[in-house]
Amino acid sequence: MKPWKYGALLYLLIVAETYGKSFSLSPGISLSSASESDQLNSDGKNLLKQKIVLGFNLDAELRVYKRLHLLINGQWVGGEATSQYDFTDKENPLEHAQLTDMKSNYSALSLGAGARFRFLEIRGVTAFMGYLYSKGQIILSHDENKFLYNHYSKLGWLDREEQGFTAQSFELGLELFPAKDGKLHIIGRQNKFKTKEFETLSNRKLSFKNYQLLILYRHIF
Repeated sequence: MKPWKYGALLYLLIVAETYGKSFSLSPGISLSSASESDQLNSDGKNLLKQKIVLGFNLDAELRVYKRLHLLINGQWVGGEATSQYDFTDKENPLEHAQLTDMKSNYSALSLGAGARFRFLEIRGVTAFMGYLYSKGQIILSHDENKFLYNHYSKLGWLDREEQGFTAQSFELGLELFPAKDGKLHIIGRQNKFKTKEFETLSNRKLSFKNYQLLILYRHIF
């Protein structure tokens, strides 16, 4: 983990101790919709298609002014995908391979910061909206058996790679069943991603969006 991420976690611990009831943590799960990259190969196929996946989330909130909260989010998601494999070794351009509809797996870990605003409260139900900007890493791995079945050798084979990405997220949510120390959060998010270049996807950057449903339990300290 990079130093700035440790710094963010340390800051959260400090403010939790300092501000007491103004600080909360919300662990939970997410369900992300299927998505596909905006970029296409020469056959008109999306370079990467991701299936519906589950993930794990942690929101941290610190009230900064009345209904306005600082929001920090940590997230991991992972699942299956279909990719249009196209790899050329930069040191040896003769080592090249292509494979359509490659069976792949991906996982993404991110940390983001933003704001959340509670704009409506009726009989214990609170509505809120928010924005997050996140940075993270995507690990993309490929099915070696399918590659060998089609190519009969490992020439042009790269089993996995890790690339950075940024994401912008917009959310709407409800806070339900208020209790003394906690509340239930049901949140819908739209996420827009931009990645760095993937060597196994024609050395191209990707952009895509998906939708998430999150169910979290907010524990107030």
